[in-house]
Amino acid sequence: MAPKSRSVPPARLAGLLPAGMAIALGCRGLGPANAALLLALGVLLLVVGRPGPPHRPGAAAAALLAALGGLAALVPADEPGAVALGEPSRLVRGELATVDALRDGILLRLRDGRRVRVPRHGCPDLDRLPAAAVPGALLAVPVRPAPRGAIPVAACAASVRVLADPAPADRLRALPGRLRAAFRERAAARLPGSRHDPGPGLALALVSGDRSGLLPAVREDLRAAGLAHVAVVSGLHFGLLVGGGLLVLAPGTGPRHPRRAISAVVLALALVAVLPAAPPVQRAALAALLASSGTALGRAADPFARVGAAGFVLLLASPDLAGSISFQLTLAAAWALAAAARGPARGRGLRVALAPFLATWPLLVRLGGRVSPWAPFANMAATPLLAPLLACGWGAVLAPGWLPGLVEPLAGVAILLARALAHLAAFFAGLPGSGKLAPAPHPLAGLAHGAALAGWLLLPDAARGRRALALGILAVLVARDAGLPLAPSRAVPPGVHVVDVGQGQAVLLAGRGGGAVLVDTGDDRRHEGTRALLETLARLGVRHLDALVLSHGDRDHAGGAAAVLRAVPTGRLLLPPGLADDPAGIAFRNAAASRGVPLVPVARGFRARYGDVEIRVLHPPPGTRTDGNEASAVVLARVAGLAVLVPGDAGKAAEPGFVRQLRGRHVDLLVPGHHGARTGTGRALLGAAPPAIAAISAGRRNRHGHPHPATVSALRATGARVLTTARSGTLRIVVRRGRLQVLPAFPAREPGAAPALQRARTRRPGPA
Repeated sequence: MAPKSRSVPPARLAGLLPAGMAIALGCRGLGPANAALLLALGVLLLVVGRPGPPHRPGAAAAALLAALGGLAALVPADEPGAVALGEPSRLVRGELATVDALRDGILLRLRDGRRVRVPRHGCPDLDRLPAAAVPGALLAVPVRPAPRGAIPVAACAASVRVLADPAPADRLRALPGRLRAAFRERAAARLPGSRHDPGPGLALALVSGDRSGLLPAVREDLRAAGLAHVAVVSGLHFGLLVGGGLLVLAPGTGPRHPRRAISAVVLALALVAVLPAAPPVQRAALAALLASSGTALGRAADPFARVGAAGFVLLLASPDLAGSISFQLTLAAAWALAAAARGPARGRGLRVALAPFLATWPLLVRLGGRVSPWAPFANMAATPLLAPLLACGWGAVLAPGWLPGLVEPLAGVAILLARALAHLAAFFAGLPGSGKLAPAPHPLAGLAHGAALAGWLLLPDAARGRRALALGILAVLVARDAGLPLAPSRAVPPGVHVVDVGQGQAVLLAGRGGGAVLVDTGDDRRHEGTRALLETLARLGVRHLDALVLSHGDRDHAGGAAAVLRAVPTGRLLLPPGLADDPAGIAFRNAAASRGVPLVPVARGFRARYGDVEIRVLHPPPGTRTDGNEASAVVLARVAGLAVLVPGDAGKAAEPGFVRQLRGRHVDLLVPGHHGARTGTGRALLGAAPPAIAAISAGRRNRHGHPHPATVSALRATGARVLTTARSGTLRIVVRRGRLQVLPAFPAREPGAAPALQRARTRRPGPA
């Protein structure tokens, strides 16, 4: 008989977690150089530690603790909020803290809290920052004059000047950011394409996390189909990349082989260095590190322990992640997968397929205000495309430049698979119910959903009755969110709702006897405006729109049109003739076609009545062929006893064309054109139809300086009460007992000073 080994019993991974958390907390005060050394020490201990049984537990434990401390210390500290710059300056000087990527450029954050936005022009020479512009460097940035409180804008990235190089420690800390930027640039160069091809932009988003080339129509299709996570680098991508890398670095090794554990750690650290520093990537990297360390300790860690430990370490490193929807989604999906894999063997495949969808359902409904009932089938159809797409895309990016015969075929296959994925998303987005509007779940419903999901995933086979009950509760909750008539619908509050969508515009006209018309859909650059609009429509109980009117094609007025058309059943889409064939409207035209919504070009003289809502178009004249601010559709509406004028972005230049039609009429409510810009509302309009209330739709601290003080003064000079969504949030204006009233609705999305309650005002008599 073989003698028993006298090896030291392996330490328990769970016993190391408290020490790891304590070290992570303590390491937050270290400098970046010491943090990097600690992280390197942990990796070296794990790579070169002696494999003998007496030494494996101690070396792996030290590696785990050191790596956790180094990762926690290298997480960028939270920077202070933006500080108003006082008087506008043409030169901003300061020490650089972070460089954040935006969809249309980059954002420079300085140590003193100031921020500078650098736009992207599409020219590599103009869009490239100096090599020494890394955190810690002293910069001088020429900027354009900006309104007080707005973020100043630089001319281009090439105009940034480095006055003093950063310290060596700062250079080391900035190394991951530089690696990520270099990887994104290389991926963009290796995966080129046209602006109208959905393949290259989606392939670039999958490979590098750069979503700047993702077409709006593809982005909306992914959301409606429940595939929005595909276009971001998530834990699924991380797992596929690590799994593919292990096939190359550790072929033929078992799950507990030391070579496999070491390769997984190396791959995880390499991916963290080049992929976006998002919560899903951080969570997946920590989970891989914990799993590999458990293997090195001689004990396979429980999946629940890996998920929980990764979440705890991330929260210790950055407590603000607790409110991050991305962190909540990735943690919920990972927990559900671990629970499904741990549950009974019978029906495990079905539970694994449905668990992430059911775990993230309440969060996604609350976030986007929409549901995707076809998401499980869409994910099952899309998953087989991801692995070959990532393999070909990463192969094209990592292949050496002297092998053009290899780069081009790999890039072509990746783009072809991404194009197929975009068409798949469009198919599921066009199915009935995809992207439909849903009210935010009640917190108690969310708790019931989580408890029922845990019961369905974890209860043993012997408890079939309780598992069936849990599954039934899940089905009822999901059906309720999906809009099935489980409860009676309530009437939409009548009046005019000027919705707070940030720097954009959306006006809902709701009649007393029925009828709902939405004028513009708003949107901002991060799609927060669309989410806010859908959430408001759900809270108001809007289940059907008789008409959707788009004043013109600018993003802040029509950017959310595709989402609204998919989310809310709509009778018809009214738009000015210049927008009917404009290429910028392809997203909402496709959405309208998929939902069977007819497009109706409208111009001066158009009249329609939808229930208790009557609208009349005053501008543009028939035959207009161009789209733009001065060709905006100007809508005069009468609803719930109110006369409302919504001119879109039509300004002083367009007013002579429709002011004569306003003479002899009165206007109770004016939504000033162009968000209260100086060129948006002229004396001719105010003289012909002075309003009783002016409700300006503008974002708080927007970079355009809206509303302009001159416009506000001109409005007040007519005796109008001036309100803004930036200060007051969503506004509801009604007529009660012959008096105009502004009722409190929802608070501002970016709360400023609390608005005072508006006093009732007598409505001036006269024809509308």
